[in-house]
Amino acid sequence: MSGIRTIIRFIAAITLLRANLAPAAGSPTLTGPDAPLRITIGQTIQPGEENQMAEAEGTVTFVGKQGRAVYLEIGSEAGYMPVTVKGGADYLPDLLLRSRIRARGICTPIRSVGGKIIGSLHVVNINDIAVLQLPEETWQHYPLCTTKAATQTNNLEQIVYLRGRVQSVQPGRSFLLADESGQLTVNSRQARLEIAGTATEVLGVWQQRGSNKIFQCVFFRPVAGATNQASLPALTTTEQIRWLRPDEAGRHYPVKVRGVITFLRPGGGNIQDETGGIFLWELWNATTNSDLKSGDFCELEGVTAPGDFSPILLCRKLTILNAGQFPEPLRPSWTELIGGGLDAQWVEVEGVALSETKHDLELGMKGGRISCWVPGPGNYLGAIVRVRGVVRAFNDKHRHINGVQINVPYQKFIEVEAPASKDPFSAPTVLPKDLFSYNPNVFAFRRVKVVGQVVHVRDGVCYVMDGTNGMRLIPEAGAKTGVGDTVEAVGFPDIQYPYDSPLLTLLEAIIRDTGHQPLPAPQKITLDNLLSRDHDSTLVQTEASLLNTSMYGAEQVLELQTGTRVYFARLELVSGHIPRLPAGSRLEVTGVYVFNSDESNGRQDVGPFDLLLNSPADIRVLALPSWWTAQHAIMVVSSMALVILLAVAWIGLLHQQVGRRTVELSAANQSLKGEIAERKRMENELVRTRLQHMVEQERTRIARDLHDDLGSRVTRIVLLLDELLLQNRVPPSDAPEHPSEISAAAKEIIQALDETVWAVNPRNDTLPHLFNYLSQFAIEFLKAANARCRLDFPDHPAARTISAETRHNLFLAVKEALNNAVRHAQAAEVRLRATVNEESLILTVEDDGRGFAGASDDPTADGLRNMRQRMEEISGQFNIESALGKGTKVTLTCLWSSRE
Repeated sequence: MSGIRTIIRFIAAITLLRANLAPAAGSPTLTGPDAPLRITIGQTIQPGEENQMAEAEGTVTFVGKQGRAVYLEIGSEAGYMPVTVKGGADYLPDLLLRSRIRARGICTPIRSVGGKIIGSLHVVNINDIAVLQLPEETWQHYPLCTTKAATQTNNLEQIVYLRGRVQSVQPGRSFLLADESGQLTVNSRQARLEIAGTATEVLGVWQQRGSNKIFQCVFFRPVAGATNQASLPALTTTEQIRWLRPDEAGRHYPVKVRGVITFLRPGGGNIQDETGGIFLWELWNATTNSDLKSGDFCELEGVTAPGDFSPILLCRKLTILNAGQFPEPLRPSWTELIGGGLDAQWVEVEGVALSETKHDLELGMKGGRISCWVPGPGNYLGAIVRVRGVVRAFNDKHRHINGVQINVPYQKFIEVEAPASKDPFSAPTVLPKDLFSYNPNVFAFRRVKVVGQVVHVRDGVCYVMDGTNGMRLIPEAGAKTGVGDTVEAVGFPDIQYPYDSPLLTLLEAIIRDTGHQPLPAPQKITLDNLLSRDHDSTLVQTEASLLNTSMYGAEQVLELQTGTRVYFARLELVSGHIPRLPAGSRLEVTGVYVFNSDESNGRQDVGPFDLLLNSPADIRVLALPSWWTAQHAIMVVSSMALVILLAVAWIGLLHQQVGRRTVELSAANQSLKGEIAERKRMENELVRTRLQHMVEQERTRIARDLHDDLGSRVTRIVLLLDELLLQNRVPPSDAPEHPSEISAAAKEIIQALDETVWAVNPRNDTLPHLFNYLSQFAIEFLKAANARCRLDFPDHPAARTISAETRHNLFLAVKEALNNAVRHAQAAEVRLRATVNEESLILTVEDDGRGFAGASDDPTADGLRNMRQRMEEISGQFNIESALGKGTKVTLTCLWSSRE
């Protein structure tokens, strides 16, 4: 059994080796015994084809990442198949979605009802993914970049979009691309490189190959001028047309698409394939078949045009292939419809029929109204209907949308979900809270009936109270009601904040008066419950201080304050006029509480809520402000200030001569004090300079003594130990441990001694010496650990002075970070970067090791605490970022203002 497993592993290894040695993705399909198995999605797997190298094509419908691997799903008419790319590039998720690709990898079977089928594809090399076609959406996603700007970027694995002319095709599957800013060598995996002299656009990324940085092409396509239509690429899907900019669509790309005619009109119509819909023009000139109708599956040939709003297809030839099937509709919201992005798309909407004529049906949807063109009347008024049709956007001369209509090709695409009620008021009365109870018969547009009393009417909105509950009614056009009327109303509920003090509005309400009564007693509110949404649309009463009175349009606005809350009371001028009251008056205000749920309506005077007044009688003055107002206080203070000013002037005249003499004496005194202060300053400066010079001399002597005396002695010990081992001629594996350990310890002492000498020596108190020492140490340390070292230091840093304490702590922190990257993270590559600005020096140590999720139980926790403590000692900052499998990044920040 073990022998069979060994043979299987050997065969799998040979298979993977062939896959890695196979031509790059995008090359012609191989034939012969080494060619991969060509498979289709959903294909039944035959005996002997399991775990073989296979190749499949499809459109990417989903892209995700799991660690360093990329997970794809490619689809076709037969279904979809998962594809896992081991070690995928970072740019893949953004680039491959909705692209057509060819993937090569090991196929894995799964069990289905009909037997074993191809279950998934495991790709081991990114080069085994060939991009066959990119959607136009992808090209439009990336901004156009010049070759000069592309060569100056340092961002690896970031998609760059270039456009230029191919100057020459070079050996090794590369070509030279030039534009007005310069030229760039582009490496390509695509097989077709006979493009010299043609205009080309490229999507590619910068990649690191050893010490070189190359520009790797992911996909390119030829682009010709408007006068050379023959070389423009042919478009085969409506999605490619929809993503063309107006100037691009005006270049008349050749088009050949197949799809279903979704709507016909004089001069044109609409066609939709599996990617979307597009508007057709000059349709009847492209066919002589008068039997063309909506629902036919056709093949269309023509060219693109910019259209008045979205790109269109100018038809040149139409062939009816068969009777077609209308596509599955999109189900957008009203907001999505009015945006215009669904122009020419087949959609389904639901709403209530508000009005109906011979060919026009107006629906009320959640959020607004939408107009539909229908083939004929159908007696839908008041019914809840579901409509399918093609979106048509209307626009102005600036290509801005100013209207939307849904064109319905046949009457059968209008479904009555709930017929109109003959007596809408026969519905049972519900309370607002009942709308949140379980009801299995609820559908999107359900009319409900409420009863209550109108407490205010403004701007077409009726505010109604049902006992202690308040709600808003937006009646149909022409409905009339007044304050105090008791009403029954039937409409469509719209609820805001449904789970926390909901606000209920009844849309398209049909209102019937049932009587008239005095208004209910208002509910008194205080500062504690002033901002509760439970008061919305109810009659309330509160006490407030008047801050200001102003006119705003056709209403009088009182700015009020209760406690720290400021709000407004509004009275329409047609209902009367409140007499002018002085600011500071204490008022009792009765009005309808209206919570402002939408503060984005452009009004600058909107507060958290408003009080809507029915008449001037809703304002009662409790107390007028005291005579001692701010204005009176200013008058009294101004008079006293004038008296004091005159007295000061008189005193000033008396002391004028005394002042002159005082100034003269003061000037002499100041001159003498200045001389004394300058002499003291010079003496202190001289003493400080001498002390600093003595300290530097002592540091230099200590460094020289350590290096010349102690260093030479330890070095002699190392040499004697090494000589002892050589004299004994003992193999290293059999050598005694003590001499080796003593030699190693002595070498560590020499290294530590060198670090101490470097830290003590005052000649190293500059930024360039710090960078040079860190570079030398990192290179030697990582070389000994067999790890790649990448340095990014400023070429010519300013010779800025940095203290020995700061240098020493920074060096030890960097040393600890490098040690953690090698010993604990097991990194293969470490990057050391320095950034210098006016405020700080930033050192970054970043590795590609295994990382960690937390430092509490990590063996490097002591080292992390030491680094943090060292940075705190120099008033710096320490930061670490790490995640399992994603490496570690340590950032050390030294602030100049705090240390130097």
